[in-house]
Amino acid sequence: MRFGGYALHLGEKVGCRLIGLDINKPGVRNANQLAQARGLASQVRFEQCDASKNLPFDDNTFDAVFSNDVLCHLPGRPEVLVEMFRVLNPGGRMLFSDALIIGGMVSHEEIATRSSIGFYVYSPPGENERLMERAKFRHIRVQDTTESAARIAKQWYHAREKRKEELVAAEGKTNFEGLQRFLSCVHVLMSEKRLLRYLYVASKEFRDDLTP
Repeated sequence: MRFGGYALHLGEKVGCRLIGLDINKPGVRNANQLAQARGLASQVRFEQCDASKNLPFDDNTFDAVFSNDVLCHLPGRPEVLVEMFRVLNPGGRMLFSDALIIGGMVSHEEIATRSSIGFYVYSPPGENERLMERAKFRHIRVQDTTESAARIAKQWYHAREKRKEELVAAEGKTNFEGLQRFLSCVHVLMSEKRLLRYLYVASKEFRDDLTP
């Protein structure tokens, strides 16, 4: 799904107001244009922001914070979670996914292939829960979505193979083959449960409920 797709889908289906953040300026521009084209500009907007730094919002601003497979790309995860907690209203909820939970033995070649398209941080099981608790999140729930992630990676791989000629023309042969190797690696690691994808949900309790 293109950048902004999840936010625009929520805006259409739920009717809520959203602000999407990304460090990529062209992506932010395109997402705002898409929101305008779909008649959602009054309720969904996108801003350029380095989410690994302090967020440009006041305390207690949002009812919910959502991050789809983004935290694994950001340095300083403990501080990122603290910021997510800070901008949430009391009673608000946070949801994020992490597709880089170590579930078994992974070779250095597989790590290199899985990390070939950007900056990545791998986590041991239980580490996200520990960091969330330290950031004062409560009512933490975890759902294993590894099988779905493996299936989607396989579907993307085969969909791209069907359009190989036009994608090679647009991306170049080297980039096309590199992304295919990446998707194949993701599918193998997740189908064998050596890398896991977890979905995390937690809440910010009201002040009277927080323990010192």
